[in-house]
Amino acid sequence: MLKLKQILCSILVLGSLLSSPSLWAQKETKVNIAARQISLKNLIQAVEKQTDYTFVFDNSIPLSRIVSLKGGSQYLSDVLKQAFDKSDIAYEIVGKQIVLQKVQTKTNRTISGVVKDEQGEAVIGASVLVKGTTNGTITGVDGDFTLSGVKKSDILSFTYIGFKNKELKYEGEKLLNVVLEEDSELLDEVVVIGYGTVNKRDLTGSVASVSSQDIASIPVSSASEALTGKMAGVNITTTEGSPDADIKIRIRGGGSLSQDNSPLYIVDGFPVSSISDIAPSEIQSIDVLKDASSTAIYGARGANGVIIVTTKSGKEGKVQVDFGASFGFKKVTKMTEVMSPYDFVAYQREIGSLDYGNYNDMDIWKSIDGIDYQDEIFGRTGNQQQYNVNVAGGSKQLTYSVSYAHNEEKSIMLGSGFKKDNINAKLKSELNKWLTLDFNARLSYSTIEGLSGGADTNESNAANSTVANAVVFRPVNALSHSSDDDEESNAALQKTPLERLLATNKGRNSFRQNYNFGLNWKPFKNWTFRSEFGYGWRYEDTEQYWGTDAVSNSKYGYNGRPQAYL
Repeated sequence: MLKLKQILCSILVLGSLLSSPSLWAQKETKVNIAARQISLKNLIQAVEKQTDYTFVFDNSIPLSRIVSLKGGSQYLSDVLKQAFDKSDIAYEIVGKQIVLQKVQTKTNRTISGVVKDEQGEAVIGASVLVKGTTNGTITGVDGDFTLSGVKKSDILSFTYIGFKNKELKYEGEKLLNVVLEEDSELLDEVVVIGYGTVNKRDLTGSVASVSSQDIASIPVSSASEALTGKMAGVNITTTEGSPDADIKIRIRGGGSLSQDNSPLYIVDGFPVSSISDIAPSEIQSIDVLKDASSTAIYGARGANGVIIVTTKSGKEGKVQVDFGASFGFKKVTKMTEVMSPYDFVAYQREIGSLDYGNYNDMDIWKSIDGIDYQDEIFGRTGNQQQYNVNVAGGSKQLTYSVSYAHNEEKSIMLGSGFKKDNINAKLKSELNKWLTLDFNARLSYSTIEGLSGGADTNESNAANSTVANAVVFRPVNALSHSSDDDEESNAALQKTPLERLLATNKGRNSFRQNYNFGLNWKPFKNWTFRSEFGYGWRYEDTEQYWGTDAVSNSKYGYNGRPQAYL
């Protein structure tokens, strides 16, 4: 009886094996892989080549991963166990297919750590962020941090001002010790401070700096505009709406109620009255002195701050040619809302005006289309185009930089625009070991057409402002004369803002020249004597003409006397 039971058990086991053909085939299938270290991709190719099995997997499987095997001829099942049993990849045999799947790991991990600098000091307020997410925190007073929801293989980003950004791949550690390196490129940046140059790391005064890369990122028409929004404590506004309007710069507000609050401008070591004639493409850097050190260097002239502009110079080496171009559009994004014809006439009726007549039938004004003079005067789309080319190079004895820039604008206001051309040449010659000569020539020619946004007519009062009149002028004409003697009404006598604008012509040509010479003498080691000479000359010619439709009923012309300034 016992023997019969043993025979029945053997038959059942044999039947179960025979009923699982895939398992039987897998156990009997052998593969020969000599390598003990092999990539997952090469392993799959070897198995598929030597057997009838094929692998099925998605992009989450890292085919470049190296797996360890015993090597030699083995059963396929043993090879699969060696490759995958202790990894995050699970396998399953279905018929003649081997299916690979990535094992999901636990995602809710909380990590902690400390962020320090190279001297071992805690970095307070450093940002710790899981890259590509909004999951982050900042370090405390001891440089410590705690962050939850971190998954294995996440990239952790550590950032702090003055230090290089650091990224670490999280491999499952519960405590991280992170060391940030100082950003030497930022700290070694050279800043001009009036009596020389200094590295940013050694600077103790309040100085703001804008580089040529920052200026080139946004196309602007002048060096003054290049500072807009770039420096804390430096306010920049346009004085009026004309294309050639001066840019008003105030450093830390105004220091006087009655005197000029403009800063002192220094270009390549020489004081100038304005930097509006410098093409932005010619600028190497702009530095602003904002504290008492400016008065210590420049005296009372630097009381309102100092703006130091350094133009591009040539460098020893091959000739380098740079070309830049930009084109943009300008348009008023929002007009001031004005009254409709019906609301305007209703208002005239309320104040007792008789200029528009026919107040008995107010419904007639509902069907009349009004005129918004903002659309007539500012409705067009302006454009601005800039082109610049720079040629620089030289040898050890002579370096040079020559540049040309053209700026042209069709302004938003009807009939206004300007053109400006700039030429800048800069030479530096080393005559011998102890004597160096440098020369800089800057020429600027501009042509301006059109009105400004302020009172720019022959009757110069605020009521004649083009911008103000475009907003407040009547949207309709009178229907009938209100007076008994058939004289024209006051409304009929008034000229519209568009008529005034078209009847007014204004043009101005300006030519500026600046020449600077410098001589450096080094009689002893670590001693340098510098002698400078500068010459500037400016010529302006203004022409204006007002027709009968300008403001009054008389023609008026003005030919400004050409003037030259030293």
